[in-house]
Amino acid sequence: MLFSYNWLQTFFEKKLPEPKVLADLIIRHGFEVEFMEKKGKDTIFDLAILSNRPDCFSHIGIAREISAILGCKLILPKTKFKSQKAAPATKSLVNVAIAEPEACLRYSARVVLGVKVGPSPDWMRQRLEACGLRSINNVVDATNYVMLEMGQPLHAFDWDKLENRQSNSPRANKAKKIIVRYAAKDETIEILGGKQYKLAADTLVIADETGALAIGGIKGGKRAEIDDKTTTIIIESANFNSRAIRIASRNLGLQTEASLLFGHSPDYSQTGAAADRAAALIAQITPAAAGEPRPAQLGEVRRLRLDGRGSVQIAAGALDAGLPAAKAKKITLKLDRVENLLGCDVQTARIKKILEPLGFSVRKGNGSIMDVAVPSRRIDISAPEDLIEEIGRIGGYDKIVAKAPVGPVAAPEKNYFWHWKNTIKDALAARGWTETRNYSFVSPRDCENFGFNLKNSLEIKNPVNADMAFMRPSLLVNIAKNIAKNPDCAALRQFEVGKIFGVNLRMEPTMLAGIARGTSFFEAKGALEFVCQRLGLANFKCVPLGEKMDSLFDAGRSARIFANGREAGILGRISSSISARLGLEDAIVFELSVDVLAAMATELIEYRPISTHPRAVRDLAILAPREVLAQTIIDAMQKAAGHLARSIAPVDVYQGDKIAAGLKNIVFRITYQANDRTLSGNEIDKMQADIIKAVETCGWQVRK
Repeated sequence: MLFSYNWLQTFFEKKLPEPKVLADLIIRHGFEVEFMEKKGKDTIFDLAILSNRPDCFSHIGIAREISAILGCKLILPKTKFKSQKAAPATKSLVNVAIAEPEACLRYSARVVLGVKVGPSPDWMRQRLEACGLRSINNVVDATNYVMLEMGQPLHAFDWDKLENRQSNSPRANKAKKIIVRYAAKDETIEILGGKQYKLAADTLVIADETGALAIGGIKGGKRAEIDDKTTTIIIESANFNSRAIRIASRNLGLQTEASLLFGHSPDYSQTGAAADRAAALIAQITPAAAGEPRPAQLGEVRRLRLDGRGSVQIAAGALDAGLPAAKAKKITLKLDRVENLLGCDVQTARIKKILEPLGFSVRKGNGSIMDVAVPSRRIDISAPEDLIEEIGRIGGYDKIVAKAPVGPVAAPEKNYFWHWKNTIKDALAARGWTETRNYSFVSPRDCENFGFNLKNSLEIKNPVNADMAFMRPSLLVNIAKNIAKNPDCAALRQFEVGKIFGVNLRMEPTMLAGIARGTSFFEAKGALEFVCQRLGLANFKCVPLGEKMDSLFDAGRSARIFANGREAGILGRISSSISARLGLEDAIVFELSVDVLAAMATELIEYRPISTHPRAVRDLAILAPREVLAQTIIDAMQKAAGHLARSIAPVDVYQGDKIAAGLKNIVFRITYQANDRTLSGNEIDKMQADIIKAVETCGWQVRK
């Protein structure tokens, strides 16, 4: 927005710094000065006003900032009216009906009679042109002048051009009615300049009883424009909903100074003051209708007083409808909070000296507490921190001495779930598996390929595309597609950790899924066992899937994974129907619950002393059906041998032609050891005999 240096100077008795120095102060304490331009004896600033500071879209707003920065007294225009005996009442000339109170928050108006339209005085014309506005006539220029001065857009209507429906009644020229409403269907308007617009239903208009007079908050209409014959004017000072103005301006392709200001939500409490200011200016700079000029103190408009001399009259009273003036917000400000946030000592007197020139009312409370009243124009101030920012900004951040922060440094609370999740990833990576991250979305075809019922799958209302219409019900869907799309990779091992989704899942469980090509079941089992070891979980075992059927897994070639006695997931091969569709017959897959694993994981490590007594090792070959798991045999042997059998592990498996069909030969290595003595041969033989007896009792054959 453009600002005149000479205009800003009129608000101060003290000489302002040179334009270049003033621009630097504004930059350091307030807003960016995008450029400066010399125009005759004036200098024009183009300031980038922040959108949350509508109070600064005016010369008074910037002058108030300069006053606080420099500590200079601000002299604001004061408009005072003395009663004019012959002046009619405003309510006898015009009344207003706000049909859309949500779109028009407040509507104020003044009526000025006996006006003679003519050129504006040089000082007003020069200031308007310096700020980019063309001088039109004294009435229109006065409304534009107040808009740039106070930040409140105004509009002037020719009172005589407003129409009443009762045109034949004796009161036809009295009490013209102004209506604030949305445009009627197919309503049109010819704006100033002659362009015709067809108005949409959400476009706000200012109308009389016969039709639209202006596009609310944007542009005046041709029908009630001010011309050389105008003698009575209505000064409109209204406040409109910023969103409604922005939408209408965009739809019409019509942007004006007024629409830009209303788009930033100016203070609706100032509409009455702006109307008064414009009426006073017009009365002063307008020659009387009889041709007698007004007093010539035109440079002293800020001290204007009207005493009723001459034929120009301001109607008694003002029209004011809509919301009442907003009350000041109250904020409690604590001195220690100010000092803690700014990092420096600040005195109460210094705070008052900074805030009061900005329009805040500061009253000292108990102790180091201050009660601050925030003017309604400062919509950016809602909390003590906002006031503290004002103190730092105006006081100067550059004046705050840099200090190293002092305070206790406490380590953040450990997030164990994330810790164990990362431990799982690190463990699998250490075993040669590669982490992958897929989208959380799948297509309807994916759900059908993997046997998921679409009714039980979580559908997205607005998917990016058809291939991402559902949230993934399993990590295996996308990770299996990764392997299927890379058929040339003979050895490929991938895993993913992420959430799965479903209509019936109240929570979103975190799962671990993996798939491998060129890897055996036992290699994948070993990787998962290593993961459990890193999590501090014991008793890792695999149990045949059996009757617990799963649509994703082949029941005959898959197993349930248990750790610490709890089921954690499934390891094995994808069901034949799915593997045939995707070409994954040789792939090994697993899916485990990270939530279950993390809940059982522990960082506690139990250390036992190494026995000083020798170990005794015995091998035992057992012939058993192929479907019997080695772990099942180990459990039976361990139970029979007792705690002195420190370890029982399979070391060789044979399923060749030398044994009967359907059987396998497993060689187990048993290690015996005691902590307090050397085991005798008799003790070892007895435990070995107990193991053999237990094995034979289970129906397995011990080979001798």
